[in-house]
Amino acid sequence: MVILLPAILCWMALPASMQQGRRLTTESANFRREHLPFFSDNCFGCHTGEKAAGGLDLVKMTGALAIPSDRDKWESVRQRLLAGEMPPTGSPRPAPAEIEGVVRWLESEFARADRNERPDPGRVTARRLNRSEYNNTIRDLLGIDPRPADDFPQDDSGYGFDNIGDVLSLPPVLMEKYLSAAERVVREALFGPEVMKPSLARPRSPERNIKPSTTIPAEYDHTGLSMPNALHLTWRAPVEAEYVLRVFLGGERPLGSEPIELTLWVDGVVAQRMPFNPAGRASFEDDRQDFSSLTVEFRQRLSEGEHWLAVSIPNLYEGLPQKYGGPKPSTLPEPQIPPFRTPPPTVPPERVEQLRKLYEAKLTRLRPINVARASQMEIGGPYNQRTGPTTKSLRAVYSCGHLDGHHVEGCERKIIGQMARRAWRRPVTGAEIDRLLALGSKVRRSGDSFEEGLAVAIQALLVSPNFLFRIERDPATSPPAQRRLTGFELASRLSYFIWSSMPDDELLQLAERQVLHNPAILEAQVRRMLA
Repeated sequence: MVILLPAILCWMALPASMQQGRRLTTESANFRREHLPFFSDNCFGCHTGEKAAGGLDLVKMTGALAIPSDRDKWESVRQRLLAGEMPPTGSPRPAPAEIEGVVRWLESEFARADRNERPDPGRVTARRLNRSEYNNTIRDLLGIDPRPADDFPQDDSGYGFDNIGDVLSLPPVLMEKYLSAAERVVREALFGPEVMKPSLARPRSPERNIKPSTTIPAEYDHTGLSMPNALHLTWRAPVEAEYVLRVFLGGERPLGSEPIELTLWVDGVVAQRMPFNPAGRASFEDDRQDFSSLTVEFRQRLSEGEHWLAVSIPNLYEGLPQKYGGPKPSTLPEPQIPPFRTPPPTVPPERVEQLRKLYEAKLTRLRPINVARASQMEIGGPYNQRTGPTTKSLRAVYSCGHLDGHHVEGCERKIIGQMARRAWRRPVTGAEIDRLLALGSKVRRSGDSFEEGLAVAIQALLVSPNFLFRIERDPATSPPAQRRLTGFELASRLSYFIWSSMPDDELLQLAERQVLHNPAILEAQVRRMLA
């Protein structure tokens, strides 16, 4: 080690060109000693000069030994050696170990060339936010979730993806949508959503197949949530308010069964339980409890945004008549079965007897015990809608901390500066902030409030190309040279790749400190974002 260390230090002290030259000289010598005899004995006879077979002059290639520039030709040599096509049939065959040695040498040279090659990513197209990215960015920026981009035109796609910058165009109608969406979301964040008129929605639920059965299973989901009798759907509440959830039932239960209980789940949590007894309801059946066309209504308050709604029948196999042998059987008295009604005298006695037997058989056979179900749902509302902004949206906007409106001098600059930095995903200059503040000042001079001026400034911020596009600027050289991504550009790439949304405060802080390129920090952030 003592002897090698000075040699290593001397090697590191050599100019790069001398190091490269000595390495190439050493590699050429090794090639001539170890692999050139193989090509001379087996290949040069056919692959020499202008008339070389297949246009492959191996004498010239081995003389220059420029693996990266002749990569395709050397790859062809490797594939033909592996396939046994070289040397051709009828020619003397080298030992398998010799072929394997040449193939390994080629593969190691390919790997070395790949390691030493400097990649050229080319220029990055400015990527317009697609509809999902726009919705998510508005949600994380303003603390509201109105999904304005759902009303935008469908995004163009290329190669099966809708986030490729080269195909995401900006038609005039989309620019109009951006203008109206910016005004709508900013006013909701600052002043709360507009009061909506109630309407009726009929969200679709997945198809379910229930195979009728008369036997009690040994085990089953007592919540009923994972059984086909439950109704599952995803629905988006436009505002925080109360909604009427009307559930349509279906199926049947044996006559004499105790009432069932319907459970409403909201986002995986039990929200309400409602007992339901079909007995005494109008029905054309006298030997079973018929749930067809019956409905129950839940009145439930939902927050703005998407919700998973479910209605299940817990303990489905409890409360059945004694003869089914289920757990916790029904304690209701034996139902009175209507007697057989004798047909008119014109019906022959043989036919009357036949009808009597059919009626008695119908009364004695077991009915299915697992087909009662929640079939569909209608959602009406909103009612008793929440008005005014939420604390979450106020905190997202008023970075000065004055949520009660008692702003002081400098609040507006801080609010706009922080909002622009987060929305534009990069540092913001003083001149850019001044232009936005000038819009707010003009509004206030016309007699409007501080909040109205702030709303106009934020609207302008949201229709800026800096928000609508993810821009990575070229260096000021001609032609543009390769460069390292800035911390903010790397943070933006990460967040839109993993979250389809803007970077959060932690990523932006790391970008500002210029430490996001640190491999350990970068790996920790990726793990956090994927968690």
